[in-house]
Amino acid sequence: MIFLLLPRNFVLRYFKVKNKLPERADLIAVLGGGAIVGKNITLGRASTERIKLGIKLLKEEKADKIFFAGYYGEQTIANKFLREEGIDNDKIIKFYKRDKKNYSTTGDLGMILGVVKKYGFKSVIIVTSPYHERRCKYLMDKILSKKKSKFKFYFAHIENNGEIIRCGYFRYLRLIFHEFFGLLFVKVFG
Repeated sequence: MIFLLLPRNFVLRYFKVKNKLPERADLIAVLGGGAIVGKNITLGRASTERIKLGIKLLKEEKADKIFFAGYYGEQTIANKFLREEGIDNDKIIKFYKRDKKNYSTTGDLGMILGVVKKYGFKSVIIVTSPYHERRCKYLMDKILSKKKSKFKFYFAHIENNGEIIRCGYFRYLRLIFHEFFGLLFVKVFG
């Protein structure tokens, strides 16, 4: 646990996936990062920074379609946010087929695979937070090996490592512990 005393950027090197984005992909898939539920549902900090990067990539024409993978309420708010940011409705994929009890990274990746299968996509740029990339890659590799699927996926990196660099120390600890033990859990228990 000595790594918790190291600078955040140094620790994040372990969690980030090294890859180069393709010139173009078929889809930009943004993983949900939570929503704030109150009188109104709003996107959380992680979801907001992820979706903003997805919009940037779409405007740079890295893909023609964008999909937000999250639970139903989070997807609804994200799709509204996309439209408010000037993204045409025909570029937004709506795909709400998911077990309501499975609000997890595995569930989000399963939704992406459902979209890939439905539309016949061959390549996907996945947008998530830097601390979340390694576990996503491990899970996606595992899912794809079982399904014998051959599509390619890449991770887009949030500039300057995103909100984990700016958040309070206890949130930082919670995020790092969650990812570290989440990755350990899936490696040990499958």
